[in-house]
Amino acid sequence: MRLSNKALDELARHELIGLNCRVIGSSQKSLVGVEGRIVDETLNMLIVETSTGEKRLQKESVTLEIEFPEGKFVISGKDIMQRPYERLKKIWRKIR
Repeated sequence: MRLSNKALDELARHELIGLNCRVIGSSQKSLVGVEGRIVDETLNMLIVETSTGEKRLQKESVTLEIEFPEGKFVISGKDIMQRPYERLKKIWRKIR
């Protein structure tokens, strides 16, 4: 499912740690098909626990299908290139 800009904006602020994901596109072809649970996130990386161990994914080079509570969504890693707490700061600023 492709997202509108508003939906993408809302989901990009969601906590990603603990969600399941699958790489559906990447500039590194060996990463396509990698799936598992997101266990950590930094500015540029997602660490995913797979059945064969942890994989480090550069956000800039992947397109992910992520299972949010609202359903599965496709997100470009470029759209979530922030530290997790920076996304939360943006939410707080909008609320105040």
